[in-house]
Amino acid sequence: MFPYFERYGKNASSLLALLAVSITLNIGFGVIIPFIPTFGLKIGATAVEIGYIISGFMVGRMISAPNAGALSDIIGRRKVMLFGTLLYAFVTFAMAFSNNWVMFLLFRIIEGMAVGAVWPTAQAHLIDIVPKERVGEATGLYAASFSLGFFVGPLLGSGAYYFSIYLGHDKDFAIVSPFFTTGILGLLAFIGLFLFVHNVPEFAQQARSLSKMNKEERDAELATSYGIYGKHFNYSLEYKKFYSISLINGIGVGIIIPIFVIYFVDKLGYDEGMIGVVIGVGGAISMFLNPLGGVLADKIGRKPVMYAGLILMATGTFLLGFVTSLIFASILFWMRMSGFGFFFPGLRSQQADAIRPVERGKIFGRIQLMFNTGGLVGPILGTWLYQHYENEQLRFLDTPFQGGAVPFAVTGLILFSMLILVRTLHAPRVDHDIN
Repeated sequence: MFPYFERYGKNASSLLALLAVSITLNIGFGVIIPFIPTFGLKIGATAVEIGYIISGFMVGRMISAPNAGALSDIIGRRKVMLFGTLLYAFVTFAMAFSNNWVMFLLFRIIEGMAVGAVWPTAQAHLIDIVPKERVGEATGLYAASFSLGFFVGPLLGSGAYYFSIYLGHDKDFAIVSPFFTTGILGLLAFIGLFLFVHNVPEFAQQARSLSKMNKEERDAELATSYGIYGKHFNYSLEYKKFYSISLINGIGVGIIIPIFVIYFVDKLGYDEGMIGVVIGVGGAISMFLNPLGGVLADKIGRKPVMYAGLILMATGTFLLGFVTSLIFASILFWMRMSGFGFFFPGLRSQQADAIRPVERGKIFGRIQLMFNTGGLVGPILGTWLYQHYENEQLRFLDTPFQGGAVPFAVTGLILFSMLILVRTLHAPRVDHDIN
């Protein structure tokens, strides 16, 4: 046991295992991302069909996340996570044997469903096992595990590809070797979950009780349960605010993912490799700031951390449209990613405070559904704005900027609007002593 994790008490080993599993799964996810378009072309997919294949993962997550999260409230977190992780491992193996784009798309949807079962359930389990006064710190570590996985994954995928070539395999095998690598990582995550992650006894008992109830009885149980705000608080309204924030944030993320590359490569002529470095460094910055954001959320309160993160995100994104230098663009992009490093631990901590334990899995699943929905809408909106305005010269407060940069300005304004929603959240100041 690492000394740092002893502060989490009797569930320290479960938390450490959960973080290790999260890193493993996210590395596996990052491993195959660069190779999906190449493999799609190899089996005869068109560019449009590759777009369907990439989107299929998000569709699968949208299908399973709310249902799996709710199921984990009834049958327990561990069973849902084990099933999702094992399914993830086998379906990524199966992808390597796709012989047409429809089969590949089907496997991608199933992969998304598997991940949609694991991620919201794991978030709920994290809140189940950590002391209340360290929720922010723990969610910061969990967010960092996502960033680390996405940072290391593509490097490992490239390593698997070149190692296959080194061993004498042809290029066709080398292209699918990252899928086998991801499958192996999925199996390792399954073993880690099976050996080290267990349901918290009080929530396991709750799950057993709920599993014996019919729908009417479960609804009645929910109606008499309440969280830290008391039984007269409007939890349903608070959850709707979470859903709105997740949807808006998903749209903002979805707009920027394709536009940042398109604008600075296609419009301004910068090298794709340099853009990749800028994005990778941004991910590393976010990863290192996530734990700090979580600790601050515990010490000074959730909302101040969210405010700081949103202001950094919104300002950095909005100003991207006014620069043409890659150096300044990099600084602003890293400013945006710094905001992510603070905002998400604060938001996740606030959600952990407000969501009633009896429905924690269900609500986290719905939150993920709304983010995924935004993630589908965002790229469509962003590319439409880019195409519509790319040949125009516009002005804002008497300052010129290229029309192709409109998506940055729109996303910045969207993020600024989230400040209003965050202000309405009922987040009490945190007075825990966590020295």
